[in-house]
Parts: sequence; C-alpha cells; structure tokens
Amino acid sequence: MKLDGGSMFGTAPKSMWEKWMKPDSENRIDMATRALLVSTDAINILCETGTGVFLRPELAESYGVDLSENRLIKNLEAAGFHEADIHYVIHSHMHFDHIGGLIKKPGNSGTPWEFRFPNAKYIISHDSFAQAMNPHFSDRDSFIQGLAEGLRESGRLILIQDAESPEIPGDIEGLVSFFITSGHTRGQLHSLFSGNKEKVFFPADIIPGVPWVNLPITMAYDRYAERVIDEKKIYMDRAIDENWLIFFNHDPVYSASRIRLSPGGRYEPVEFIKDLDGYNLD
Repeated sequence: MKLDGGSMFGTAPKSMWEKWMKPDSENRIDMATRALLVSTDAINILCETGTGVFLRPELAESYGVDLSENRLIKNLEAAGFHEADIHYVIHSHMHFDHIGGLIKKPGNSGTPWEFRFPNAKYIISHDSFAQAMNPHFSDRDSFIQGLAEGLRESGRLILIQDAESPEIPGDIEGLVSFFITSGHTRGQLHSLFSGNKEKVFFPADIIPGVPWVNLPITMAYDRYAERVIDEKKIYMDRAIDENWLIFFNHDPVYSASRIRLSPGGRYEPVEFIKDLDGYNLD
C-alpha cells in the first residue's frame, strides 16, 4: 500500500524522512502489509491479514492497494499452507490495513459476513474490539464498518483482556505471550513468539518499520505520540536485553532486525533480514 509520508512520520520534517523513504508525486511512501506465519508440528498461527481486496475502489486508489488478487492467500499457498491449516489468526488491532484480509465476503442487509481461515479462532484484544465497535470520529475511517459485529456473530472470536487473560488458549501458552499498548490505538495487542533459541516480537504500529526504531519518530496516526515513545522504549530495552528479533509489519524492504544501543545512546536496527521464510526459532 501507499501512505502519506508526512502522516507516517508525524512531527519529523520531510527533509529528514525523505532520506529514509522516497515519496512519490503525491507525497506517498511505499508500505508493506506483511503477515507473520508461525508454525510448529501441532499449531499454525497467522499474525495479521493485511488490507485484503474489499476496500472501496476510491480508498484502494488513494492508498495504492491492488485489488486484483489476494496476495496473502497466494503467498500462504506458495509456502505450503492452505486456509484450513491455520488454527489462530492474531490481529494487533482492527485498522483496515491489519484486518481487511480476513474478509471473504462482507455482510450486508442481513447477510452474515464470511471470513477466511475456516478452522481458525480470531484473537483480538477486548479494548481494540470495543474501539472498532464504537470508533472515535477522528479515526473512524480506519475501521471497516460492520466488521466488528460480523466477527462477534461468527462465534470464533477470542477477546484478550490483558497479558494474563484467562481467555488465552491453552494450546498456545508457552509459544506466544501477549502485551497491550494504547499509544497508537486503544488496546493494540503485541505478540512475542518464543522458540528454544529465538524470540520474535510483533510490535505492529509502535515500530512499523526500520525508521521507527529511532525512538522519537512517531506517526500522525498515533492517538498519543508521547505514550508511543514510552511504550517503544519499554519493549526495545527488553529486546536488547533478551536479543529479540523485531518483525516489521509495514517496512517495504526488511522483514525483521535486531536492535542495539549505539555508543551515543541511540536505538539502532542491526542484523537486517529481508526474508524470514523458513526461519527456525529452535
């Protein structure tokens, strides 16, 4: 997709951010909507589903989204997985570019919504779901109208109240831990996947790509920029201490990196990974 560069970099001046990401003639920068698949011998978990193919045409054009094919399903099949193989789909939040790909057919006029991944439960935080049910005027266009109600009626929704929520399925305990932030959007759910030798953290929109590892860099889309900075610091400090791999949902080039503190005390991405296909956490 493509998003306005000024909006993606908040108060950072264009003279700074255009060195990191070159804008087009409409001031838009290229952004990925990258999903993360975590697979074990027993369980398959998908984090995020991207924009999907059901945006209104005028929005798709504005955001540079290609509606001609579902690349998520195509890429899953190329990796040897089918929709029916997915046991859980985790959504960090319910903005359209993170959850639109879950839709197989929108509901309307009493017709129920149809969702992809027929054998999966859908995991979302309680607060994120509540916000999608009743979005604020300032960000209501970020949500897909009627989707929250459709998910509730699907009977497959798992709402996580907090990191210790009893609703967390027992068969993924030990594999994934959850954390919740509220700076970017209310109830953003972050996943930390733990293997025997590696941990991979899904920061979603508090660190959407490489440039946002820089601590002061936030987005105009963030509800509370100062809170995002505080939240980033908490998880980047822990990532450094525990050598986490950070997954980038929106970076157009890199899938992941690690983070270090420079001699001057700045957070820096290091050990960049373009493609995580086949990456072994064990």
